[in-house]
Amino acid sequence: MAKSSVVEQKAEGRNTRNRKRLHWFVYGACAVFAGGCVRPATERTFSACVAAGEGALVRGMLTRAASIASVCKGLAGTPDEGLRARILLGEVAIAQRRYPACIRELEAEQVATKDALLEVRRAIALGLAKLRSGQPAEARQLLYPALENARQMNSHELAAETLVRMSFPELKAAERGNYLDQALAHARLTHDPALESQITGALGYWELDQEHPTAALRWFEQSLTLARRAGAMGWQEKTLGNMGEAHYQLGNFELSIEYLHQAAELAGRIGNHEDQVRWLNLLGNYQNLHGRPNAARPYYSTALLLARQHHTGLAQTLNNLSNVAVQIDDIAVAWRYHKDAAEARQTAKLPPVPDFNRGYLLAKERRWDEAIAQFRDIATSPDARPATRRQALISLADACYSAGRRKEAFAGAELLLDDIREERSRVKQLSVALSIQSLTARFYREYVRMLLAENRDMDALLIVEEARGGTRQTAEALMQIAARRNAVILDYWPGERMSAVWVITASGIVRKPIPKESALRELLREHESQLNAGRRTEPEYLTAGQKLHQALVGESLGNRRVIVIADDVLGRLNWETLVAGPKPHFWLEDVVVSRAFSIASLAAREPEPASDALLIYGNPDLPAAKYPALLRAEEEIRRVQAVYRPGRTTVVDHQRAEAAAFASHRPEQFGYIHFVTHGEASLRSPLESALIFSGQPESRLTALSVAQRPMNAKLVTLSACHSAGIKAYRGAGLVGMGWAFLHAGAQSVIAGLWEVNDGASARLHPSLYARIAKGASPAEALREAKRELLGSDTNFRKPYYWGAWVLFEGRP
Repeated sequence: MAKSSVVEQKAEGRNTRNRKRLHWFVYGACAVFAGGCVRPATERTFSACVAAGEGALVRGMLTRAASIASVCKGLAGTPDEGLRARILLGEVAIAQRRYPACIRELEAEQVATKDALLEVRRAIALGLAKLRSGQPAEARQLLYPALENARQMNSHELAAETLVRMSFPELKAAERGNYLDQALAHARLTHDPALESQITGALGYWELDQEHPTAALRWFEQSLTLARRAGAMGWQEKTLGNMGEAHYQLGNFELSIEYLHQAAELAGRIGNHEDQVRWLNLLGNYQNLHGRPNAARPYYSTALLLARQHHTGLAQTLNNLSNVAVQIDDIAVAWRYHKDAAEARQTAKLPPVPDFNRGYLLAKERRWDEAIAQFRDIATSPDARPATRRQALISLADACYSAGRRKEAFAGAELLLDDIREERSRVKQLSVALSIQSLTARFYREYVRMLLAENRDMDALLIVEEARGGTRQTAEALMQIAARRNAVILDYWPGERMSAVWVITASGIVRKPIPKESALRELLREHESQLNAGRRTEPEYLTAGQKLHQALVGESLGNRRVIVIADDVLGRLNWETLVAGPKPHFWLEDVVVSRAFSIASLAAREPEPASDALLIYGNPDLPAAKYPALLRAEEEIRRVQAVYRPGRTTVVDHQRAEAAAFASHRPEQFGYIHFVTHGEASLRSPLESALIFSGQPESRLTALSVAQRPMNAKLVTLSACHSAGIKAYRGAGLVGMGWAFLHAGAQSVIAGLWEVNDGASARLHPSLYARIAKGASPAEALREAKRELLGSDTNFRKPYYWGAWVLFEGRP
């Protein structure tokens, strides 16, 4: 369901029993309308014609539905049949967003009817058209009595559809949610998947509207399943598009693009050009927001052709093309598109929208006072949504800064941060907090850029820390953290215009430049390719590793303890695999490296673990058809048990190793916990990442469940693929099982950045625990175990194998 409407692809107020019977008839009754309206023999009765029109509407075939509805109107032989045909025409017009046409159709020829059902259906359709035409008072006058009538008739279907339409956008979120909850309760009593798809999609939109994308996705997934069951392609298309929006809000760019492509393709296939234009515009918008205006332009150009051909979405498309022209500094073209967009909006009698492009164009022409006034008007509008207000505030700050009005610029940026802090303070749910952290990171990025341009290096670092969820610290406090950890802290902040790394030691803080984000992305892609290729490990074969070391580290830090803080583009890099010089060697040889999510996460003093006991959990019995056999798991467990402190190891394996049973083994009493199993990392929802255990057919210990159970282990080792996670958020870091155990209170976690080899695991982990048993810290023990593999004559000397594991520390 498209975000602008919760009801546009559903025929309004059909009788459930008749609809279910008639939808099966549609396949025989529908004919392909080409050129003009043809009446096939099977559509010569009025009921069959209506059935065909309703079926086409439910399936999203709007052109066909409109043609059949016109035939129905000609076939109507009684006043009630005439009204029913006009309702169908009105419903089609709503689906096509031709709300004035719906109003004209349903307000014309007011004929009294004794059919209360028809009158309720008319009121529902007309009420929605009034609402979408900016007449909420008139809509209420129609919908409230319609709901009462639907309830008196005991029609759960009509009650559900009326309640959806009563969730007016201007209502408070709680009130809207209450109406939608009631609608879903009625819809479920109808056992109609098409209706349930509509309501669950509406609930997803409601969550998305409040910037709760994780909750929205749960509803959209239900809606998509129901729509597919009902064969409602229109709802499938809308839900796919909205899932694309939700994933973008979560920072899942690739998934967002994938879903929007599916939505645009399906919209074109079923002839819903209005939505096709919408999804193409969103595809362009997201490319543009990622700093790829040239990748955005083809989407906008295709949307423009469709918009002009089908008279829909023209103003928005022209506005987007204006924005692309701004990005590539084609100012004359940008003004032309901007003017055309304004004229198209006026012609279509569309309500005004925040005009960011005018502000951007004025700024490009250095008309600072006018640009500043434009952004200030948007930011102070009482109707501005939170995301709109944030964008206006950062644009205002940027314009003030460029105009030399530094005081106003930083005051505006601080006002923006106050908004973000207030929003964050209200959030208690982990998934929502991560989403907000990701969504707001780009505003912090702009503020950091301004601070770096002023050479306010320390202030910029403090804002970087705040972006990562921490509280503001002093320089002295950060240096004390480095001293207490006896480490050099490297805090990375890549950006497209300005990138930096702060080197924090007990004696000082220095900021150094690093390459911009796009250049780093190319080097990282090359480095990953070289690691995965399985080539020989001699440094000359890892040229990208040499370039990355030069770009990210530079001068030698000596044989030191190093803690790396990096997210987003740098989230899945293992610094130990970088190649240092002048005599090329892996950086693993020089330093003890661990990762943290922020400097603030390292601030707390580590309490003593409950004991030095080790819990080994895993080697589960799993379905062979779904999971590869863990051939070396038994060996790994046996060898770890053999080298650790005698009598201090508890092993829970095979059928006993179930996810639900983990808590019963009182993990909080163990100082060390070692998991040996398969892992599943979720890109879509990182807190649904899991470790897989025995069960019927298998059980999952999810990141969310782990994060909610306190523990105090000195080390948790996750001998599982992708256990560190595969989604690196800007501002939040790599979120997965490793993050979850740290959040629960573990002092450190060893997790896999990519697929781990069970042969390498069976060699590395016994070496790790043998050193821990002799008193080594987890970070030191892991480094020495890796060096042992590196110096071996086995295939495991290659960085692909030992580089998979990374140690994380500090509570995120």
